[in-house]
Amino acid sequence: MKQGEIQNYKNIGTIQMSKDEDGKTIYLYTHNFFNETSDDNTIKAAKEMLDYYDEKARKIREAIYTLRGTGYKVFKEIA
Repeated sequence: MKQGEIQNYKNIGTIQMSKDEDGKTIYLYTHNFFNETSDDNTIKAAKEMLDYYDEKARKIREAIYTLRGTGYKVFKEIA
């Protein structure tokens, strides 16, 4: 992976190699469902966090599906 290159990970998010303020390499990752960017020291850790967030997103999607099935209206809050 090159500096600034964005890589799609399993169609659940993206990983981008960057530098922090000290010049150390970090990996910025953004999960598509939560649309929040975080960083980690290794690409492996970034991938593991995207998998973790994807599991949380799956549970939220299941809850939304269940609520909609019982007649509730579900709105996603955007902060």
